[in-house]
Amino acid sequence: MEISKDEVSNPIKHSVSGKKGRLQYVRNCFPHHGYMWNYGSLPQTWEDDSTPSGAICTSEPGVTGDLLDVCEISNSPAYIGQIKCVKVLGIMGVLQPPSLSSYEPIIQDSSVASELPISFKIIAIDITDDLAEKLHNIDDVEKWCPGIMSGTKEWFRYA
Repeated sequence: MEISKDEVSNPIKHSVSGKKGRLQYVRNCFPHHGYMWNYGSLPQTWEDDSTPSGAICTSEPGVTGDLLDVCEISNSPAYIGQIKCVKVLGIMGVLQPPSLSSYEPIIQDSSVASELPISFKIIAIDITDDLAEKLHNIDDVEKWCPGIMSGTKEWFRYA
């Protein structure tokens, strides 16, 4: 599902690809089935694909990028269109090589990273989740939710 940038009132609709407009689905990435967190976006935040780093900007959707994605890691599942108040814990940049269909999490010492498009993923937690008071940054996520960040990197690499 995605938010349509081009239609009035920006409806949520099924993602399509290619000239034939085939529906897109998230593949299962063992041991995960579909998304391993609640996946959404932050309102009025857009990735600016016209800049080399894919800089995040807060403006109208006139920039060439997409809404800024959020991986919300709480234990309560979200429904389509739900608005949640979240606490931002960190951000992860992922590379999208043109020849590959999957994302590749950025490796800090990679010389290739500066030449490929970057898509940013905000890591956040629902403020009503029991762990929200304990989580303040990515290090806390590793401490209190072991495997979430490594699983997230794996998911973007293979899904």
